[in-house]
Amino acid sequence: MPLCLIATFNHLGDIWVMMSCAFGGLLLLYYGLAGKDTFTVYTPLKEYDFFIDSSYPGLLHFSTFLNEIILSENGYKHYFCLLLTDQEWNRARDTGFISVPKEGRPLQGINTIVVEEGYVGFILDSPFENALNIQFVSGEDRVMTPRIFTDIPIKMLKKMAQGQI
Repeated sequence: MPLCLIATFNHLGDIWVMMSCAFGGLLLLYYGLAGKDTFTVYTPLKEYDFFIDSSYPGLLHFSTFLNEIILSENGYKHYFCLLLTDQEWNRARDTGFISVPKEGRPLQGINTIVVEEGYVGFILDSPFENALNIQFVSGEDRVMTPRIFTDIPIKMLKKMAQGQI
């Protein structure tokens, strides 16, 4: 092997240029193998690569959520659901909005919510278009869950039927 390299360096040009190129190639190979994880966003025009320190399940959950929004037929219009007790719903009808505590209120996906007896389920209508503050918060188990941090006007809610999924 070393004799092949010596023969290649002697016959293809300046030995220092060839050795610099070989060294640069080894550095690039090392960078590719030992580099950080990447998060790639594909758009019709371009691919965007973001280097991240580490990959964890919360990031996978968030990217799955984004894929559901982007690839769904309805877009993001009816993804988030809210579960209220009957007392909370009666209070909201009186005031015209649902008050949200400072630490936020958890939201559920439309595929995971089940409306049980004593509860009323709602679908948020166009939460992003109406400038509601929805954030993905990572819990102790590092799973990101959506939480809303602004009061919700009841005109933005669509009532779900009992047991509807």
